[in-house]
Amino acid sequence: MAPSTSSPWTRTAACPSTPPTKPAPSTEQATVTPNARVISSSSTARPTLPSGTLRLTTRTPVSVSMAHAARRWISGRPAHFFPISTIALADILKREANSISTAYTPHPCTTVGQHRCEGDGCGGTYSSDRYGGTCDPDGCDFNSYRQGVKDFYGPGMTVDTTKKFTVVTQFLKGSDGQLSEIKRFYVQNGKTIPNSQSTIDGVSGNSITPEFCKNQKVAFGDSDTFNDKGGFAQFSKGLSQPMVLVMSLWDDHYANMLWLDSTYPTDASPDEPGKGRGTCDTGSGVPTDIETSQASNQVIYSNIKFGPINSTFKNT
Repeated sequence: MAPSTSSPWTRTAACPSTPPTKPAPSTEQATVTPNARVISSSSTARPTLPSGTLRLTTRTPVSVSMAHAARRWISGRPAHFFPISTIALADILKREANSISTAYTPHPCTTVGQHRCEGDGCGGTYSSDRYGGTCDPDGCDFNSYRQGVKDFYGPGMTVDTTKKFTVVTQFLKGSDGQLSEIKRFYVQNGKTIPNSQSTIDGVSGNSITPEFCKNQKVAFGDSDTFNDKGGFAQFSKGLSQPMVLVMSLWDDHYANMLWLDSTYPTDASPDEPGKGRGTCDTGSGVPTDIETSQASNQVIYSNIKFGPINSTFKNT
């Protein structure tokens, strides 16, 4: 499901204009344990054979919305299927990325836990009312390129996507016991690399916080559906429920993944705050091209770990 002009999704591939790279992220994730103050996660990416450019997206959310076929039971037997309904629930897109751009994004829902919706009442990209559902389709994202640092993540950059690296995500609790911050940093070549600092006027910091989300929506001129759907308070309730780690590889038939690593919307200036998200051309990412010329590309996940803060990786 592709985002609106304010949405922060990602694809795990290089654009065709870049040298062929095929990162194979292996994800080391940590989740909350009893009495732990955080959920900590880390993800390792490494290149594979340079046989093409990966244009699909990898996503590692803690939980995701999923297609659902409701089943009616009559006399103990399934009778009818209704494939038009959907299961909706809060999710954190822990890593939507490719070798060019990366982002992580929480999406709160006004209803905590799994719940059913139907048709346009689900909202989202392919609904006639994008914001008509219970969940925030845009979320609050941190994309280093979008936040003004264009040499932080990518081939040969501070986080060099041509080499193996670990992605760490931590969910911190405040003094009130509620979620207060979502941190991101990287480990590469034995060195811990803090996330880049936002350089956008009026938006400071290098992590996702309530203040960051509020200020970013104002600076980019985006609709603040994140807070309209409950923001951090509601997402904290979601984290109190059981969640499932899901990994996927996909392409985008709505916006060609341009919201991740190109200029989006495509008729905007890449110099306008929030519109430049990466270096890929606005004509790239077409699914029919990807599915024919790059059908054999892959992403590998491994070394998934769950534990308290700083327990799932070697901190240097």
